[in-house]
Amino acid sequence: MADARKSDFFGAGSMAARHWRAALIFNARAGDAGELSPGPARAYSKEFTMEFSVNELMKRNLLAVFSERDSVARMKELETIWLPEGIFVDPDGRHVGLDAIHRRVNELQARFPGFDFVERGPVDVMHGIGRLAWGYGPDDNRTAVTGIDIAVTRDGKILELYVFID
Repeated sequence: MADARKSDFFGAGSMAARHWRAALIFNARAGDAGELSPGPARAYSKEFTMEFSVNELMKRNLLAVFSERDSVARMKELETIWLPEGIFVDPDGRHVGLDAIHRRVNELQARFPGFDFVERGPVDVMHGIGRLAWGYGPDDNRTAVTGIDIAVTRDGKILELYVFID
């Protein structure tokens, strides 16, 4: 990461810095009981890792993975918000691992060119599981297809995502 980008990302007022401070405060209050983490960043290993809230994971998955047309940017986002062993289940099958999920998104976008996703309401969260209603369609009808995503998270990343089409 370029020095200017590092300072923007980790600067005192940056979102990453705010998440990091919030995580430190929460973990200190919670006695650092790992599974209780609400999502912001913690780094236990030598490399910097981020944990995200279920709310953020659901939104990023919908908009920065499934709506992303740039294959390289999409894969980078998958690697950021999904666990490597992630499982994606939709009416067409079960897709295991980031490469399989990436291929599935490519297939979906090829099948429906010009379609994009929109959120149809807030994310509902309960015990590390999230639910998000969405619409999918062209510019003039973003809710041509509607459905719900149910995500199971672990360690601030998506482990499983189940898609239900209305």
